[in-house]
Amino acid sequence: MLTKKIGELKAEFSSEIKKAADERELFDVKVKYLGRKGKLTEILKSLKNLSESERKVVGPLANEARFEIEKAITTRKKEISEKIDWEKEKIDITLPGKKQELGHLSPITLVRRDIENIFSTMGFEIADGPEFEFSQRPPGTRYAGYFLDQVAKRKTSLENPYFSGANTIYGKT
Repeated sequence: MLTKKIGELKAEFSSEIKKAADERELFDVKVKYLGRKGKLTEILKSLKNLSESERKVVGPLANEARFEIEKAITTRKKEISEKIDWEKEKIDITLPGKKQELGHLSPITLVRRDIENIFSTMGFEIADGPEFEFSQRPPGTRYAGYFLDQVAKRKTSLENPYFSGANTIYGKT
């Protein structure tokens, strides 16, 4: 019974391997027959349930079928690779590659830029320099960290060399 099944399996395999047009389809055919749950693998696994006299007949047939399938797959793979036009597939490695964009701007930076754009359109000038004075919260407060003593403590032109007039926003970069 298994000898007949092996013969049918070989015929089915030979028709399927001829239909394989690329390496992906060829790989699928290989998995179908030689994979962990492949058709031929199932026959080889069932050999342990046969009597010794049946194993002596079916075992060599199954191994021969496996070797034929592997050989047919390698020859078909060579045929498929010969059909590929390698001149079209050629890549010029001397050309510069595509630059990978790594990371992104933090949300705080994006918001700060938006705010600066808004104030710039209103006529304000963006200047770098000391803008806020921080002091630590007294101990025992509910939230630890820093807070602003004043929203924007404007300094006079003598104290701040970055001061550029009445319409000035101080931004730290």
